[in-house]
Amino acid sequence: MKTPGTNDGSGLSPARAESGTEGAGEYRIRKAVPEDEGRIRELFEEMLRTIYHTDSEEGYENGYLDKYWRGGEDIIFVAEDPRDVAAFLSVEVYRRPEEYVYLDDLSVTASCRNKGIGTALIQTAEAYAAKLRISVIVFHVLKSNAQALRLYKRLGYFICRDEGSRYLMGKDLSLREPGREVREEKDGG
Repeated sequence: MKTPGTNDGSGLSPARAESGTEGAGEYRIRKAVPEDEGRIRELFEEMLRTIYHTDSEEGYENGYLDKYWRGGEDIIFVAEDPRDVAAFLSVEVYRRPEEYVYLDDLSVTASCRNKGIGTALIQTAEAYAAKLRISVIVFHVLKSNAQALRLYKRLGYFICRDEGSRYLMGKDLSLREPGREVREEKDGG
């Protein structure tokens, strides 16, 4: 049985938080294992409290995370520093009717934000999608989450669709050409 922090054979290497950031240091991105579930649940609840500005948010339903432990293509990546898992990103793979990767939840604990960990997790998900030969990545983000919107736009994601209180954002990895920009679609109904 694997324990958190062991080499999982994924080829993922240690990453370094952005230099010049106070408190920045080494962290490692790896595939989550079932033993990480408790910490992932804590981080998810922290994310909900942060974006909804409340203490009364409920976390994942029992059994929800089981799909990530079954060995399929859906995966959770975690970033751990020497103390604990500091962040996670859940990645869902869809093959029909269209192929795309959906970034379901991204949560970085408050003390580790703005240190490059969220960026590193997204880049890891992009590399995973490329390994699976899937070029389209999409996710939802609340319009009120200005910090996340800035991050995603900086990483080349664009608004695909306005869905009321949130946006569907996406990126086509096959369009990665220097100087090429993808235009945002206008909400045409």
